[in-house]
Amino acid sequence: MTSAHLYVIQSGVTGAIKVGRSDSPARRLHQLQTGSPYVLRIILVLEGGGPREREVHRRLDSWKTTRIAGAEWFSEEGLGSIPDDIWEHALPWYLDNPDWWRQDVAFRKTGQSVTVPSIVELDFSDPQPVVGQVEGDKVWDGTNWIDAAEWEKQQEETKEVGDASV
Repeated sequence: MTSAHLYVIQSGVTGAIKVGRSDSPARRLHQLQTGSPYVLRIILVLEGGGPREREVHRRLDSWKTTRIAGAEWFSEEGLGSIPDDIWEHALPWYLDNPDWWRQDVAFRKTGQSVTVPSIVELDFSDPQPVVGQVEGDKVWDGTNWIDAAEWEKQQEETKEVGDASV
């Protein structure tokens, strides 16, 4: 049995972040996106790191925000309080463009196209996405972006084959 993954999701326009735990961060993103007026993106996933959620919430406590109705959302300024050993799991596209959400604001204000990573707009040639990288409700399988549910099914089948050979 695997431990839940720790994830950090960021909101376009506000930059607010949500830290949580889930067996499927992609599914959780999809659930949150349904109720959000802004684009949400996963910026970090720590596999098996779910048990550290409380620790990160405590570190972010002074950055809690009520801009997004509901619950545990924090101001973008709190990102620096996330421990380095967790932060090193931030997704490469985010590290290359940590202000993506500010660009989203510029787009909304001007209507002019800006480069904001999305499953439709990503240039996969440079850099190559990491296997298991999540973008919206898609996961990079090393060759293609596939539905998160299909990815999870493949992972479960691989695990079952591995368990059977032991």
